[in-house]
Amino acid sequence: MNTYRQNPVAFYLRTLTYMLFALFFRLIMLAPLLFLLMPEGSPWRWGALLCPVLLLFVVLPMRYSFADAVVQKPRQRFFSFDAALGTQHYGEKLGESLLHILSVAKWALPLVAMVVFAGWYYLYPLEESSGELLNTLKTMGQWGANLWYSVADFFVKLFGKTPEAHLEGSMMEGLYMALIALGIGLLIFLYGVMRNSCNRYIWVTATRDERNPRTEIRRRMRGRRFGQLMVALVNLVLWAPFVVVVWLYAKEIFLPAIQMITGNMATKVIPVKDLNELVLPLVLAFFLLYLPLLPVRRILTAAYATARKRHAVPEGMVDNSAAAKSIQASQMVSDVPMPAMPVVPQWVQQESVAYFPQNVQPVQNVQVVPEENQSVEG
Repeated sequence: MNTYRQNPVAFYLRTLTYMLFALFFRLIMLAPLLFLLMPEGSPWRWGALLCPVLLLFVVLPMRYSFADAVVQKPRQRFFSFDAALGTQHYGEKLGESLLHILSVAKWALPLVAMVVFAGWYYLYPLEESSGELLNTLKTMGQWGANLWYSVADFFVKLFGKTPEAHLEGSMMEGLYMALIALGIGLLIFLYGVMRNSCNRYIWVTATRDERNPRTEIRRRMRGRRFGQLMVALVNLVLWAPFVVVVWLYAKEIFLPAIQMITGNMATKVIPVKDLNELVLPLVLAFFLLYLPLLPVRRILTAAYATARKRHAVPEGMVDNSAAAKSIQASQMVSDVPMPAMPVVPQWVQQESVAYFPQNVQPVQNVQVVPEENQSVEG
């Protein structure tokens, strides 16, 4: 049996086994947060700072070790636990993890700016006046409705029709405006996550081939961003069953917020439903709908990221550099037949004997060219 050629089912099961191990390992890395349950003022509460340290120096490099196990060599299909849990190239994996975080974080700046601005400008005044948020949302709704109707009236008049009467924007329109703005920021962030999703798998191939990872990422993803978007949409479809179940069971969590906005906030009596009923459905949805499909999503992304471009080089793009010509010349075979033995003219032998008589030795297997043949050749 070829150990480097597992069947797809065995490869999937080994990958799923690693996913389960990685899940519990991450839970262990989050265990220092339990120190926050200690009494106020206890020095043990500082132990919670171990959590971000462990996530940064242990969990993040493991993601690249997993990529090393998923990315396969040519004519090979084998998920190695040694590679998935290995610490080879730890420094490079840690550095690439930090660069990955920075690459994704820059795409989150619009969303973070929106949240910070909303928290400072809209939510902070709630401590003094609980109705300030409602007034702000109503103002945003009026502005959004005016903007919408202005654009609609332009196209209505463009076709020679009379605009109809408009309704004044309300608080709900303001809520829609806020959700649309946050949705745009979230889409920008998700695009950044999608754009960097292939980096760790390409890093594996670049490291194996001793190439620059940054250059390899640009070379492999040039002209393939649309295909990467399609792969991301497929991953989203595989993620959808879990999201739908979570939304169906967790939508009750958003009811208090809706009731707060619709008027109960004035009395500051917000009913909160018991969340213990959601624990079991969410856990079952995670282990039955999310985790089994996670290896498929990772394998699909890795396969697309490391796929080789199979096309011929156009004739106009042939490398004409000196190095390429030297390599081609070394690979060419001459059509001129080579003589079976060295040809030494007779006059060369005579001059050699005249000037160096001490070096005279019997010449064997040497073809002597007569003088008349030399004159003809001259």
